[in-house]
Amino acid sequence: TSEFGTGFADSGWFGNWDTDRNSMLGEREYTDGVFGLWDNNADSMLDDNEFGFYNTYFGD
Repeated sequence: TSEFGTGFADSGWFGNWDTDRNSMLGEREYTDGVFGLWDNNADSMLDDNEFGFYNTYFGD
């Protein structure tokens, strides 16, 4: 939707996540970007606190 596009564009994430600079987000670029938002301490793992945040939005 246009609201999603506008919000995403304003976030600056697209430019950061488009690592190959082809003006498109591939599946891996998108998932790495979203994972990076949850991995607050940048250790490439989700600890209990970080996973709890994820689970709040996407869990059962």
